[in-house]
Amino acid sequence: MTAEEFERQYAARSGLTVEQLREAGRIVAPCDCGWEHCQGWQSTTAERLACEKAFAEWAAMIGVRFEKEREARRARQSEKD
Repeated sequence: MTAEEFERQYAARSGLTVEQLREAGRIVAPCDCGWEHCQGWQSTTAERLACEKAFAEWAAMIGVRFEKEREARRARQSEKD
């Protein structure tokens, strides 16, 4: 399914036109949610998409930092043993 097909179907299910969705600030973006019925696209807003991207980048950065701290603690513990 293409993004355009998804957008048309989403609009129809919502009782709106594609133009109305766009005027409301809705955009179509790739989706990898993992839901078995996901068609690979989501209807969202540019603002929400930017927030999700920023959060994912922050979470990855924090995860790396916590993993390094965990490894350092393990190393210190191994030295004590």
